[in-house]
Amino acid sequence: MDTALQDQQEERSRLLGEYLITQKIVDAKELEGALSRQKNMPNLKLGEILVGEDLVTEAQLNEALKEQKKKRKGALGEILVGRGVIEKDQIQQALAKKLGIPFINLREFTVSPDVVNMLTAAIAFKHKVVPLYVYEGKIVVAIENPMDW
Repeated sequence: MDTALQDQQEERSRLLGEYLITQKIVDAKELEGALSRQKNMPNLKLGEILVGEDLVTEAQLNEALKEQKKKRKGALGEILVGRGVIEKDQIQQALAKKLGIPFINLREFTVSPDVVNMLTAAIAFKHKVVPLYVYEGKIVVAIENPMDW
């Protein structure tokens, strides 16, 4: 048990990109393929994804959509989270799954300071991205909402 726990801690300290590639879970081509598929996917609606994944009911979705229509500003996900229907990370995981891209918890991901300095803060804030690592000369970034291009 101690050895397993030690192995788990060592794995957690590795960069996600390194882990995904060394474990043959994903390589740069697969990641780029997932991103390409995402661009070509039909316009998915968050509500349809959440209902399809059994994370919210049709009734909960309809109530949130009514509230969204009244407010004319609120994002559907924020309304559902605010109502306590779903957690924000459940929404993000469902989106990642549906879009075929990896879900990354930044609290558990070690980002190299060298990579952070490759993007200016202005660019990172403007595009709402966090640089993760460099792979084959390309910066791999995390984005909070993968549907917000």
